[in-house]
Amino acid sequence: MVLPVQLIDEYLPDCRLENVHALFGPKSGAKGIEGLSVVMCQTERSHPSSYEKIVRFLEDLELEIIVTDPETHDKAMAAVQGRTHFLGRLLQKLGIKKQPNATMPYRLVYAVMDAVCGDSRELYLTTQLGNPYASLERQLFLNK
Repeated sequence: MVLPVQLIDEYLPDCRLENVHALFGPKSGAKGIEGLSVVMCQTERSHPSSYEKIVRFLEDLELEIIVTDPETHDKAMAAVQGRTHFLGRLLQKLGIKKQPNATMPYRLVYAVMDAVCGDSRELYLTTQLGNPYASLERQLFLNK
């Protein structure tokens, strides 16, 4: 959320801002969103009453609310989303296919690739290029 906050600061300096990031999309929330996670980043641009209304709304939906700051959020998302989406696309390039005689670990690897590669290219690019910490995570991944 570092980049979106910077852009809003630059282009909409008088705008109030409530930073919310649902950690699910249409596929993972297709059978319901209860128990899934949402990140909220309260900043100096947040409005206390708006923030509290959003928290109550998310609680009513029975979502797990993770409260953090934009920088910590982006570092975590670089590790969680950045690595996972990078790995999934790498597995796709390696030609991982569904196999009838697959072991459980292979099925799990395939499931990661299938889940990530079912997402849009725009989401992939956002996880890789829109997060200032993603390139470091890719380098750590490739260098180990």
